Amino acid sequence: MHLLIKRCALGTMIALAVMPATAGAAPLRQTGTIAFGTFGPASPTSLSESATYRNPDDPSGKPPAVRRIVVRYPAGFRIDTSVPGQCHASDQQLQTSGGGACPSDSRVGSGDTELATGFPGPAATFQLDLEVYNNRDQLIFLIKPRGSSAVLSVGRSKVDGRTITTDIPATPGGPPDGQSSVKHIAFALAKVTKLSHGSTRSFLTTPPSCPVSREWTSVATFTYADGVSQTIRVATPCKRSARHPPSSRAKGTIEGRVFVFAEQGDRNSRRGGGRARVILRRGHRIARRRDVTSGGRFRFRVDPAHYAVTAQSSDAKCPSRSVRVRAGDTTRVKLTCRDR
Repeated sequence: MHLLIKRCALGTMIALAVMPATAGAAPLRQTGTIAFGTFGPASPTSLSESATYRNPDDPSGKPPAVRRIVVRYPAGFRIDTSVPGQCHASDQQLQTSGGGACPSDSRVGSGDTELATGFPGPAATFQLDLEVYNNRDQLIFLIKPRGSSAVLSVGRSKVDGRTITTDIPATPGGPPDGQSSVKHIAFALAKVTKLSHGSTRSFLTTPPSCPVSREWTSVATFTYADGVSQTIRVATPCKRSARHPPSSRAKGTIEGRVFVFAEQGDRNSRRGGGRARVILRRGHRIARRRDVTSGGRFRFRVDPAHYAVTAQSSDAKCPSRSVRVRAGDTTRVKLTCRDR
């Protein structure tokens, strides 16, 4: 198994943008960043996030206490917790033995956080280190005093598809509410890959394609102890490489109808009983084919080029048409098959 833990390049880190505000909306209590370690689609990646909290009414004071964070990553983003090792240790085992209670290959990240206590002077803030371990459909956070090996608490974030949900319990602190609150948090998850049955699987994988906008969008929702909930968005850049499949807008369309008139064929052929096979050729190669009844329609989406459109019928002789297809255009063809 290949394990690489790294911070994403500064160039890929984009500030979270606020959702369009509504009249009377409360001032934002948080800002943040989220980034992938690659611009490419369908690629193994690392992930880094940060959030900074503030009290809009007192920017220098203790921020409101956040209790739940739900981050929904872009459509198509994958989190596969079966790829890294998994730590099945209990909270008690983790507090006693720390990361030693987990397999070494289950560690998938690290980070740090700063708490605001509400006390004056040097005790106003408290620095903590984070170690992140993988479990089935779960991320485990070991929270330690800065530079210490002792585990103060254990946090578990739920992984559900492309969504990570983190609940933050109340932490004792000072005035005015007797609890501490998160002032800043940052963490990075690893790029982890594993070879399985001849194919490479990854812990984190970017969406399968990059939209025309060249941006992937994530959504984060923060819920606070006083019941306030705020949602912000992030647009993360992505790259449409030369290997990216051509856009459907670069294709053209051939559409038309086929009529079969055959006195020697089925007597119902004039009323739609005759059949024909429409064949689209590009040079000597058959690009498309479709069976239709007399009066039936056909439609092909194809790359711009010269094509020959023909029909085959056991009841009648059918013509051939040469057409040129241009990107974004529709070329219409009518084929009439008559007695041989």
